Amino acid sequence: MAFYLLLIVPHLLALAGLFAFAAMVNPGRGTEEGADGSDGGGGLEPPLDPAPVPPSGGLPLDRAELPARRLRVGENLADLHPPRPRRDHEADPPRIPVRS
Repeated sequence: MAFYLLLIVPHLLALAGLFAFAAMVNPGRGTEEGADGSDGGGGLEPPLDPAPVPPSGGLPLDRAELPARRLRVGENLADLHPPRPRRDHEADPPRIPVRS
């Protein structure tokens, strides 16, 4: 029995804390009309303006930098750059095995 009380009591306290926090943050919410007949909206700030409209303009954006070359269908990025020159192994001196 005490185990269940240890589970239930903290949850009830947390719910009460949430309700108290909600009442502090939004006083006057939850009722459509106040006790004095007002609509509950007196003295509040007017609503904020709607979100600003993003700048008009198509893609690409004005500040965008164009790439040096555009990839077409079937092209790979590696195809745009020449391959690195291979090292000539014949120019190296022959390796002589060494016993240790």
